Amino acid sequence: MQLLEISSKVGHHASSYPPAFMKNSGKSVKKLSVLLSSELHRRSKRQALLNDQSLTDLIVSLLNNYLDSVDSASQEKIPPG
Repeated sequence: MQLLEISSKVGHHASSYPPAFMKNSGKSVKKLSVLLSSELHRRSKRQALLNDQSLTDLIVSLLNNYLDSVDSASQEKIPPG
């Protein structure tokens, strides 16, 4: 079971985060804390290392890809007006 705990950090600036994560400098960010099983954490961290990226970059990429695919699927369901 995966539990999510959202911790808002309003007003954080890009300079407080790793440069690889903040490719578009100057954007405001929010912190998300996720509780994972030890196995899922280990697998995710290993995959990030194999991809030569941080765990944060891997998670952001996965979320963006998922949300983009959901958005695309939603657009296909809307009949032309």
